Order: sequence, then C-alpha cells, then structure tokens
Amino acid sequence: MGRFAAVAIALVTLVVTACAGLPGQSAPVDVITPSRADKVVHDYWSVNEQAFTTYNPDLLIKIESTPLLEAQAASIKAAKAAGDPMLKSARPLKKVTIYVPHQPSYPAQFIALVETVKVDGSGNPTQEAMDFYYRFAQPSENAPWKANFFVLANLDSPARIAVGRDGFVTLISPGDASYVVDPKQLPGSLARYLNSGVASGSPQGPFAPGHLTTDAVTSLRKYRDTMTKLGYTVDLSYQPGQFFDAYRGADGRAVVLFNLQSTDKIAVPDGLGFCACWPGWTSR
Repeated sequence: MGRFAAVAIALVTLVVTACAGLPGQSAPVDVITPSRADKVVHDYWSVNEQAFTTYNPDLLIKIESTPLLEAQAASIKAAKAAGDPMLKSARPLKKVTIYVPHQPSYPAQFIALVETVKVDGSGNPTQEAMDFYYRFAQPSENAPWKANFFVLANLDSPARIAVGRDGFVTLISPGDASYVVDPKQLPGSLARYLNSGVASGSPQGPFAPGHLTTDAVTSLRKYRDTMTKLGYTVDLSYQPGQFFDAYRGADGRAVVLFNLQSTDKIAVPDGLGFCACWPGWTSR
C-alpha cells in the first residue's frame, strides 16, 4: 500500500485545562453541510480508485490539489516505471465520518475520516482495515472541492473531534491559551522532534511513540544510513508547512492537524551520475 500513501498530516491532541469558551454559533448560511461533504468524499473516492486501477494520474487533477496532487501523481508514475501491479479493484468505503465546521464564506474546508482496507503486493484489496483522515478544501464558490492532504489514522487511539447536535464541529483559535500547550506551537515542536531524532536517534519533545513519531525517526535514519553505505551524503530536515487546523475534541481536548515540509538534500559520490525526480516538496 506504500505507493498509494505518499503524504500525511501530523495529528496531535492537547489536554485542556479549562473550558475553552462556548461552542461556535451556527452561521445563517453555510457554504458546506455535513451531508454535502459526505457526497464530496464518495465522489472523490470513486475517481481516486479509478486513477489507481488504471494508473492514470490525469484523473487526479479533477479531485486533488497541491501538495497531495503532486505526491499522488508521482506515486503513480514511479509505480508504472517500476512495473508494480495496479490496484486490481476499488477499495470499499467501509465508513465515512465527516467533520465540517460552520463556514459562511470561502475559502472553506472540512475533514473526513475514511475507513477502507489495505492492498496486498499483487494489487488486490484485502480484509485488513486501513483508515485515513483526508482534508478537503474549496477556495471559492465556483471552484470544485478537492482533497489536498491526508494522514493515516490509528483507530486504536482515535482523535475524537466533537460533533454538535446540528452535525457541525467547532474550530478553535490556534493560540487558545486555555490549553496546556499552545496549539500553534505544535508544528514547530514536531519539526524539532524529528530533526533531533534523525540527528541523534533520540528525538526530543512531548510526543508519544507512534507511526508519525518514533517509527518515522527509525525509518528516516534507516534510509539515511542505507544511502550512506552506498556512498551518498543525505541531509534531512523538517519545518512547519502550510496547513493548520484545530478542532474542539469530544473529551475536552484540542485536536490539531498540520503538515510539515521536508527537505532532502543528497550529495552524489564523485564519478557517479545521478538524477532524481520527485515533487518539489514532500510532507509528513
């Protein structure tokens, strides 16, 4: 499934120390409703699966925007070049959970939890669960809704976003002072955690073990060490990216979603020709 999952958003929850104000009030007219968002996700999934069953990256232009578009298109091109098998059939949508904040104007966005299955080495969907949080955005009234990022979800310890009786969720301020950690500090903190982990093997920061923290550091160091043995010099670094969304959690916490931009500099050994092509930037 690796080639089908090219990017991710970091997802972190914060413990709240006090009530963070009253829930957001409904706007007179919302540009997107939960029911409409559900249809957007189902339409997206249909085209996304078609793109991977045909290895046709042009289909992704209809449903995705940067940076997800570049990463997914590159994934398809790389898989075709390597002769990897295409997705044999569309993965089923086991369940879709929509998180839509009240939004009276554009740009607008929402989050969707998509529950589906993994794919085996031959391209066949399996019975093993695989889940994603997708971020969808619409920049203006006449623009289409497109997915611009996703992250693998861990439903063994899910990030539970609070959904109100009207079906909408509440966005919170990036600098909300009622939380133990300022939400807006998280992107920089995780970037420093990954950078320190890659450099020393012992990442420093207030983050629990997981596939986006300790596992990511282990994977990055293994990649760097493998390249070093081949004679290359690799310099990896992370910095905050362009996305940041903070939602009120169901248990009083803040659920914060953001992306990090990575820089991967590779020095080629003397006498060896080298050409590497991938999207202008990748993220975790």
